[in-house]
Amino acid sequence: MPIIFLKNLVVLPTLTFIGETLPTAFIGTPYSQNIAGQASGGIPPYTFTMLSTSGPWLITSGGVINGTATAGSGRDIDTGDLRITNTGDVRVTN
Repeated sequence: MPIIFLKNLVVLPTLTFIGETLPTAFIGTPYSQNIAGQASGGIPPYTFTMLSTSGPWLITSGGVINGTATAGSGRDIDTGDLRITNTGDVRVTN
């Protein structure tokens, strides 16, 4: 049986995202909320990507959600799928 030696093995802390509820967005009012502080672990910096959303929301790679809530959607709550990638290419989807 071969013996394998690992040189410079580094175990990274797990990349996590708290995913707290965001402040309310009001119809017709521009909205901006930085969620970068809710990510931790891995190797910063983190890159944020919006995979899908039920509302008019965008996210910057630095973790700022932007948009303007619109009337007539029939929803009280918008939801979305978010991917966070760190420098070590560890990903978490929330």
